[in-house]
Amino acid sequence: MFLTFRAKRSEENENAISQLKANVRDNRRGYDWFDSAFLGKYGNDIGPLLDRQYHEFLLRTLPKLLGRFGKETGFRMACPYSFYYPRPDIQHPDFYIISFVLSFDWEGKDTGLRRSVRQQVPKQGIVTEAYLRMMRQVIEQDITNVAATRFACDQYRQEVQSLLAVVEEF
Repeated sequence: MFLTFRAKRSEENENAISQLKANVRDNRRGYDWFDSAFLGKYGNDIGPLLDRQYHEFLLRTLPKLLGRFGKETGFRMACPYSFYYPRPDIQHPDFYIISFVLSFDWEGKDTGLRRSVRQQVPKQGIVTEAYLRMMRQVIEQDITNVAATRFACDQYRQEVQSLLAVVEEF
């Protein structure tokens, strides 16, 4: 699944933001590695992250939430890539477009012929292990700033063209 949407803090539902913040607090209590991974990047107070890097807050917390929903229904989820780019322009962003690449793989076992998915029993150990792996990956992975990458490609293209111009002189 490729999920893309607009991230603008001033237009978001505060109840939803509160749920994501609570999710971060639960992780701090439940996982030893979380403090060093998340707080090492963003500090102890989540407020500045919400105010200055709201797009990163969503890129770190939403896949985890989706992964928890998947885990509860027997799906192993992965989120190998996260992207963002500023809109309307790089120098003065009004909001960000954020994207996730997500995969959901069913890890259930069939408990009988012609049973519905709801009646199937997930292989909970596999799903839980995948969820924890995905959660850590989402927190530790680099998030791709598409605008910076595009600039790097443009700069590379210019350098290649200047090198080719030098070669053509000989």
